[in-house]
Amino acid sequence: QLTGTGSHTIPAANYGTGGTLHLYSNSNTNTYVLGAGTFTTGTLNMGQSTAAKTLTIDSVTNAPTINITLDVTFPNENGAATFNMGNSSISVGRHWINTDTSATVSVGTSTVTFSNDTAAGNITSRGQSFYNMTINDTGDNITPQDALTVTNDLTMTAGTLNGTQNVTVNGTVAGTAGIISLTGGTFTQDSTADSNFGTTSGSTAWTFSSLTFRNSLGLATRTYTTQTGGSGGITVSSVLSIG
Repeated sequence: QLTGTGSHTIPAANYGTGGTLHLYSNSNTNTYVLGAGTFTTGTLNMGQSTAAKTLTIDSVTNAPTINITLDVTFPNENGAATFNMGNSSISVGRHWINTDTSATVSVGTSTVTFSNDTAAGNITSRGQSFYNMTINDTGDNITPQDALTVTNDLTMTAGTLNGTQNVTVNGTVAGTAGIISLTGGTFTQDSTADSNFGTTSGSTAWTFSSLTFRNSLGLATRTYTTQTGGSGGITVSSVLSIG
């Protein structure tokens, strides 16, 4: 925790894979600029505890790589925290937990990858979206705890995206060995351009409760194309909607 009002640069470093890097302000309005390079820590915790004060985490200026072996957390505090992700690459080993009703996540063109291989993970986004999301978590489940929105591409490389929440993707939905197994909610692909859907290799099956392909922008045409190369089936147990 840094004192004083204004901008402070946090140097990129290995802060320990079992500990917590607290980017936290409890008295002033601050901007913490993440330095260039690679950040490594167990848990990344971001918050502002003082009402009417803000903490901005700037990952735009230097576009660091951020490796989180455990959790990303936004605790529910009195002040407001903003995480400007820019085009950073962020790897999360377990949970993404946003319970802060005042927190804002500005996704930019960032990529968040869930990739531990040793622990299942939950995603609580509280209405905040992701830009690119990759599930690369062999043998583990990644489970949204509330509605999940990916404003660009969802890539299923390994592991399982499961659960009963609504999932919306505004770009391509592709994968190799990653499984989609949703037993509730609606999975919606609602792209801003013609997009692909499905696996490009392997025999992984995707299962949905309800699946919707939408053209909410009202453009003349919108084409969703199933990928070639993969042999896994696509199963919809309830409603398939196109339009």
